[in-house]
Amino acid sequence: MDVLLVDGHGQLQIAAYVGNAHDVVAATFPAPVSARRPGGRSPRGGCCTGRPCQRRGRAGVLRKMARLAGYQSMAFAPMLWNERGIGAVGVARSKGRSRQGLAMLQTFADQAVIAIQNARLFNDTKEALEQQTASAEVLQAIGSSVADTAPVFDKILDSCQHLFATEQLGIFQVGEAG
Repeated sequence: MDVLLVDGHGQLQIAAYVGNAHDVVAATFPAPVSARRPGGRSPRGGCCTGRPCQRRGRAGVLRKMARLAGYQSMAFAPMLWNERGIGAVGVARSKGRSRQGLAMLQTFADQAVIAIQNARLFNDTKEALEQQTASAEVLQAIGSSVADTAPVFDKILDSCQHLFATEQLGIFQVGEAG
């Protein structure tokens, strides 16, 4: 069983894998996303339209992976977010073919999409909170240091160091001309 995700470059990557052929399967990735592969999106049918599909390893990377790993059949359920393919959940069998469980496989894929989106929302919320906290700390420093800018600048540098994870920071002040 594997979970494939589309990265920022349009490549399918292995996000998780359970099975005996990890090295063989991993060697076939990254693989380009196309409308005919799991994780892609196409009006033609199968995985690409939002329904689970079963393949006998006919297409490029899938055929290579199936041959090398000794798989006789594979089934994939697409992971779709806002009608866009973001990946697929797949299972493979070394013997026979079975259409049983395709609905369950799609349920797992749908749950994986929910988990991915929840993690994204959590991280976005955490990042926004960190930015708001940093702004509040700078405003507090401004309020308590009306006559002295040094504590404000120190707080700005502390906040920038925390938010941007950098070691070299500076504030440059332009002197009055004349």
